[in-house]
Amino acid sequence: TGVVMEVEGGVPGVQVGNEVQVTIRSDAQFRKDEDGLDTTGLSFASGADLLVGQVVKIRPRSTAAGPPIAIATDRVRLRETRLTATIKSVVNSTTFVVGDLPALFTSATPAISELEVRLKPGETEFEDGVAVTPAVGDIVSLRGLLFRADPRPVLVAKKVRKR
Repeated sequence: TGVVMEVEGGVPGVQVGNEVQVTIRSDAQFRKDEDGLDTTGLSFASGADLLVGQVVKIRPRSTAAGPPIAIATDRVRLRETRLTATIKSVVNSTTFVVGDLPALFTSATPAISELEVRLKPGETEFEDGVAVTPAVGDIVSLRGLLFRADPRPVLVAKKVRKR
């Protein structure tokens, strides 16, 4: 189940803000909008890789009135997630852990209390072109691809802004 954030091409009966129940067909293709990001080792290949907080674009193949509206899809594309959080720990110069996540994450079942953020030298953009040196307690706005991973989800950052 998800919420429609954008509608392209006018899907009959579907509007921004609608709750939808999406069925992923067995022939569905999964893709990542990597936009130059290296996401090696992080999977987005099936419904098992879906996670609360991910932004996905689907191609509707059939719809049925709801509520919720039922949509079947044969294409799921991972798009960039945007969020603001607080740096809880620094692993190294290119990896840190954030907490104080938006309620979307913390109220999920199971709750997500932390994300690992990976910076990609030469790929991650910083506000004003100045690299962010992660420090515990900093509040950062992040944009990037979010993946299911253990022990915590991973966000490969496309853009980082220190607040």
